[in-house]
Amino acid sequence: MGERRTQVVRVEAGPLGEPRLVVAADVATPAAVYREGRIQDAGAASRFLAELGGRLGLRGAGVGVALAVPDGHLKRLTVAGGSRGEILAELRERAEMRLGGSADDLQIDYHMVGGGRGGRMEVIAVAARRAAVMQMEEIVAGAGMEPVLVALPSSAVANVLEACGAGAGPGGRAVVVHVGFGGVQVVVLHDGVPIGAYEADAGLRHLVERARQERPGAAGPVLEQVLAAGALGDWRAAVEQWVRSDLVPEIRRGVGIAARESGIGDLQSVGALWLCGGGARVPELAAVAGPLLGAGGVEEAVRLLDPAALGGARAGGDGEAGGDGEAGEGFGPALAVAAGVAVEALARARGGIPAGSVEVEG
Repeated sequence: MGERRTQVVRVEAGPLGEPRLVVAADVATPAAVYREGRIQDAGAASRFLAELGGRLGLRGAGVGVALAVPDGHLKRLTVAGGSRGEILAELRERAEMRLGGSADDLQIDYHMVGGGRGGRMEVIAVAARRAAVMQMEEIVAGAGMEPVLVALPSSAVANVLEACGAGAGPGGRAVVVHVGFGGVQVVVLHDGVPIGAYEADAGLRHLVERARQERPGAAGPVLEQVLAAGALGDWRAAVEQWVRSDLVPEIRRGVGIAARESGIGDLQSVGALWLCGGGARVPELAAVAGPLLGAGGVEEAVRLLDPAALGGARAGGDGEAGGDGEAGEGFGPALAVAAGVAVEALARARGGIPAGSVEVEG
């Protein structure tokens, strides 16, 4: 549930247990629900979700939801060995520094990924603001559905990357860039596991500002015109400036931070870079961003992450999603977070332990 758009995905297990996307929708978020980057009216959010669930036949389904990016953090860490309580205590101290507030305000979990030197352990740590988790649980329950888990966007895009069979390239390293309206999240993965996530204010809002500067006389909603265009055309200068000045520097910065913290190497050591989110619907985005990301073959490895590869979904929505099982052009990449959360919920229902999710207590 985002500031401008909301994506809903239902995933079921296929004949071999593989996740199969069966329902997908992308609709406008009511103005009363989301303002200033936050859900402001939980009751309105529940009513919106109930209406949407009824329209798509989702009543009674177990629901997983994604937190807003600022409310959670996922990171691969090396911690001292010990009991679960000792490990959680160390993670709480680190999470307080990252998210602010006291340990009582945070919901923290971890998943083991390997052993380290001297008895230390490698873990994927996830921390989320407890109030945000509780709010999402209440919204789902208020819609007459069962809250199953709350996940972080960084883990969600990693799950959908794996579920789609999208390769990481040489060295098992990949980057997924989720481009939203308010911001961008750069998720760095190694062997399919997210090892770091970086958030930046470089989303579509900046593209809108640059488009208005380039074409001050343009009539109508600028963003809708850019996204609906089959090719960049008159919007090329604005898009190229946004990619060059806002998007690419933040991708480089995010990968650089992950490189320093985990030792994966620089951007040229990344085998694949995937774009998703509503911003991935910008025409020719991969083609524009690729050459600006440098040499070493990276430009050939910039692609769109489209969960439609999980199977033919019954789609619904107000514009981008067509009826009768057909999604509109460019619709798929916007589903990445929703599809990834659905994959996590399915994995948990089948006994899996998805890294990066916060299980609903009780």
